Amino acid sequence: MALASAAEKAASNMNAQATANSLNALSKLKPAIGAMTTSGWGALANAVKRSAPELESNHVSMTLNAIGKMEPAAAEMHKIHWAALAQATEGVTSQMNAQAVAMTLNALCRMEHAASQMSPTGWHILAQQAEAVTLKMNALDVAMTLNAFAKMPEAADELSPAAWDVFAKAVHDTAFNMNGKGVAITINALARWGGANSPRASRAKRGPIWKFASPSVVDIKLKGCGRIKP
Repeated sequence: MALASAAEKAASNMNAQATANSLNALSKLKPAIGAMTTSGWGALANAVKRSAPELESNHVSMTLNAIGKMEPAAAEMHKIHWAALAQATEGVTSQMNAQAVAMTLNALCRMEHAASQMSPTGWHILAQQAEAVTLKMNALDVAMTLNAFAKMPEAADELSPAAWDVFAKAVHDTAFNMNGKGVAITINALARWGGANSPRASRAKRGPIWKFASPSVVDIKLKGCGRIKP
């Protein structure tokens, strides 16, 4: 496919925005993904590393999300590439809007190699920003954010006690706007936090999320079964 060939040839000269846009576009074009060669993915990985210091907040979340959707792209991202992207994430997290935070957390929880390069400081900043913007998230973003924290204890450990109030209110406010996917993700995330055998259970149950979220979980379970109409 000509687009794949063009992306490989242009990768060495791409700036941060072009790199992010190219990866995002490729993630939506299955024929192009299949046409990309290993060297092409390697060239794009190097473009990510080279341009990482110039990535803006929306570019970081877009890049992580795109790579997370494309296994061949992730396969050519090595430790040095992930480290550069993690450092870029840390640098711009405080500028991320609600959608970018949700996308970033969702991508990191799906890519262990990327998450492993995040520093404690990086997780702390990301947790703080999530707390700051969660109430501006739509239903699916709330679900993805809860799910990501439930899967990444290194990130969840950086949440403040006040974060539970924020998450609880977000679940309560968005429950009836969730589609089937959002319902399932949210219930699964809360089950991870509150399961009897969960290492996070005792800490999670001390948080006020259970005061507000539990009734919402009942509501969205009923909605998922078709017993309540939004």
